Amino acid sequence: MCKAKETNEVVTNDLLNEELLTAYEELTASEEELHQQFDELLVKEEAIYQQNTVLNLLHDIAINLMSDLKHDDVLQKIMDGVRDLFGAPNRFVYFVDAEIRTYTVTIGTGVFNELDKEGILTKGLVGQAYRTGTVATVKNYNSWPERLANPIFDTIYYVALVPLKNKDKMIGAIGLAFSEPERILSEEELSLFQRFADLASFALGNALLLASLHTEIVERKQLETVLLDSRNMMILAAGLANLGVWEYDLETKLYHFNDEFYAVYGTNVAREGQFMSFDTYVREFVHPEDIWMFEEERQVYFSDGKVPLKDVEHRIIRRDGIVRNILVRRNNIKDAKGEIIKLYGTNQDITEVLQVDAERKKQAKTIKHMAYFDSLTGLANRHSLNEWLKNEMEGARSGSAVGSILFIDLDDLKMINDTYGHSYGDKIIYTAGTRIRDRAGKNAFVSRIGGDEFVVILPGAYDRENVRKLVQQISKSIGKEQEIFGGQFHMTASIGIAFYPDDGDTAEELIKNADNAMYAAKKESKDCWRFYTEKMQKDAYEKMRLTGSLRHALERNEFSLVYQPQISAIDRKLIGFEVLLRWNSPEYGNVPPMQFIPLAEQSGLINSIGMWVLRESCQFARRLSEQGGSDIRVAVNISSKQIAVDDFIVGVCNAVNAAGIDPQQLELEITESVLIQSMEDAIGKLAHLKEFGVKLSLDDFGTGFSSLTYLRQLPVETVKIDKSFIDMITSDVQGAKIIASVINMAHAINMKVVAEGVETEAQLEYLLDKDCDIIQGYIFSCPIVEAAALKFLADHSEV
Repeated sequence: MCKAKETNEVVTNDLLNEELLTAYEELTASEEELHQQFDELLVKEEAIYQQNTVLNLLHDIAINLMSDLKHDDVLQKIMDGVRDLFGAPNRFVYFVDAEIRTYTVTIGTGVFNELDKEGILTKGLVGQAYRTGTVATVKNYNSWPERLANPIFDTIYYVALVPLKNKDKMIGAIGLAFSEPERILSEEELSLFQRFADLASFALGNALLLASLHTEIVERKQLETVLLDSRNMMILAAGLANLGVWEYDLETKLYHFNDEFYAVYGTNVAREGQFMSFDTYVREFVHPEDIWMFEEERQVYFSDGKVPLKDVEHRIIRRDGIVRNILVRRNNIKDAKGEIIKLYGTNQDITEVLQVDAERKKQAKTIKHMAYFDSLTGLANRHSLNEWLKNEMEGARSGSAVGSILFIDLDDLKMINDTYGHSYGDKIIYTAGTRIRDRAGKNAFVSRIGGDEFVVILPGAYDRENVRKLVQQISKSIGKEQEIFGGQFHMTASIGIAFYPDDGDTAEELIKNADNAMYAAKKESKDCWRFYTEKMQKDAYEKMRLTGSLRHALERNEFSLVYQPQISAIDRKLIGFEVLLRWNSPEYGNVPPMQFIPLAEQSGLINSIGMWVLRESCQFARRLSEQGGSDIRVAVNISSKQIAVDDFIVGVCNAVNAAGIDPQQLELEITESVLIQSMEDAIGKLAHLKEFGVKLSLDDFGTGFSSLTYLRQLPVETVKIDKSFIDMITSDVQGAKIIASVINMAHAINMKVVAEGVETEAQLEYLLDKDCDIIQGYIFSCPIVEAAALKFLADHSEV
């Protein structure tokens, strides 16, 4: 009888050994799989942090399961874990009763807090999880046919359930839900959810078993066996979490390590032994540079556990020579009298976590640099300027800070970008930023706040003469010739200067006033600087008010058109009219075109105003035709801003067709500024209009620097010599020679020439002598209203 019993025990032991060996092999395989996953997840920061959350949660549960846990505490920890891991506001745990085929919601948050506590096990998503024993998910849950009928689920879009199991038998499930359509668990998150549920299953099983130990002494042996199995599973979970679990006996002063612990250190029990002293551990594994930490740690292990426990990080050198970072967490075990008898804890390899954290900090530093510094020049950006200037202005208001601000705008950079490309423009901006910074000095705050705009703050620089000298140096430095991709370029800048606190006691006001000064410099002649004056602010205010009135001028019928005749130089016949816009404002009276046209361009109103002028001009051409003037051209000035809009061609064609005129009766006058806006786009649109039949002319010829270079590329048939050249005829011999050259050049490429602003007989005789084709000016007529223009047609058609 005894012998048979012994035989059964041997068989049982052999089976246990085989199971342990199988568990060990499974543990080894799981560890290898985890290492592979870690390698793959290193490049995915968010996934690594989620994995780290799971690992920490595994660790917390492993530690807590070694103490006396209540079932409700485990449930709450599971709920907190789902919240921390996935950020789910709606989550629950339910348990199943297979005998009566129902489930009961034990704990829930969000919409599940109001859910009915019981349900039928075989229905809905619960039934799907119960039948398959795997993760069950539903998108568009609010419209899913098998959804719960409760209206609280009308806003729920996505639901996921993962089973809780005990020995492959489903005992319940953890669930979560999201209302946001974009929030769906990825495959990786679902895998993490499953692993979390596996650990939660272990935890709940342990909690139930531990509770049973207190009330069912008769089953102690069976429970001890189950707990041992569960503990082995916890060891497996610890391995997955890269944790090494240990105990320290305060009487023997020895650690108790196992193979799972030594796996973190690249060794095993066979080599090191199960027991190790504190000094041996330090000597064998702790990195030499971190040994100093263990002078304080010694007190933890040699003071009978009375020193407060805290987490510790240090480096180790594994047996294979690899340096790793270890996080040590500890707790204590007390006897029935409350005396501490052992310490237990975990050593976790956190090397990858620290690497990810370091990378995250590096990225945060990079992002901060991007937020505060310009990527092209490396200078401070607008955001940085506002913060810096805000602090400086606080000092100015308290009387402890004075200084000056320079607002620098590069002249005509857009032409470089459009002509040569933005790579050239970027080189110019970078060089300008470097030159400004070098000249401004180390005490200056230099920033780039936009495309070609820089702002320099000069703390303490309050003397106008010294500031003027510095600005002169900066302007001269910017103007130095520079080589870009083999070409030589010369840039200039317009600079506005303001002082604080005199010219503004807020950052916004100071920048605005320096900007106004810069625009005054640019308006003056470019390549210069101006100090801010109160008049500039008044001018800016008046400009703003005038723009406000201009916005309503069209709807209030405040615009009108006048027409200036164009006369053939050969036979003195009328061949056309130039249309000129006038604005009679009830508030400002007759506003000169030179004053309101630039405002219309700057505010974007030029498109609607220009299209009105175009339509009215085509109607005027129709009325000329009705009076026998179908061969009379009507010339309309077109802004480069109008040409830039997408529907410009359509607008012109519609105006011509609506008036029922021949397209050749309409002539569009463009200026050289069209080349600065976008030469390629403008030339394409003008060529299309020429093909349609509209005549084209180049207005104010000779006033820009690009005329001779690009004249042949523009599809124009006529050039108009600006009045400023006409005025030179009797006063400037060299200037007069330029007019002759322009006429000869135009005729050489089969273009006609219009001289505008002709006022005297001497001017007329000179132009006739040089074979100018068309004369326009007060010598024949000032601009006249439509009725007078129609009479002029009748009187001069046969002159």
